[in-house]
Amino acid sequence: MTTGDVAIEVEKDGPYHVTNVSLEAEFNGAGASRTKYSLCRCGLSKNKPFCDGSHYDAKWSDDDANQPD
Repeated sequence: MTTGDVAIEVEKDGPYHVTNVSLEAEFNGAGASRTKYSLCRCGLSKNKPFCDGSHYDAKWSDDDANQPD
């Protein structure tokens, strides 16, 4: 269990930044933090549920998320 302030912030045109929220997921990478991580919001990450920066390369924006199918 983590201690400290819980926070979830939405980055404009980017991921959710999460602090001190437990997540049932495999954390990839040496030294990956279980208390501070970024979650994919665009659906393009190759490392879901985590953000890998694919939104930046694809020029994804919040406006894209609000478009009807």
